[in-house]
Amino acid sequence: MVKKPVTREPDDEPDAEPAVEETELEQDAEPEAAPPVVSGAASQTQVNTHTQAVTTAKGSLQVSVAIAVAAKNAGGSNAALVTAVKNANIAYYQSIIASAAAQNMPVGGAIDALKQLGAY
Repeated sequence: MVKKPVTREPDDEPDAEPAVEETELEQDAEPEAAPPVVSGAASQTQVNTHTQAVTTAKGSLQVSVAIAVAAKNAGGSNAALVTAVKNANIAYYQSIIASAAAQNMPVGGAIDALKQLGAY
């Protein structure tokens, strides 16, 4: 069965932008972070510490990407933007792995992500 794309119609304003397909919105959205799976040996304090570390790493990732985009908009090259975003992602996943190892938590897909980025 073929899934038909769902469109969202703009208000009845003559100058409104055209409808946007839902599949486009889904592609641009960041995947939601799954809550960590707690192993039998991890305490609630370890889970909370790891969650805080992941949240901090995500904030750092967002700031790094925002700075890279601002540099690109100020006349920087596209190659510099791509490199900065890749390096920010690598640092993010390395932070997740380091926190997971320190708190006896699973690393999830962080190792696979580093492999895809060519950093593992």
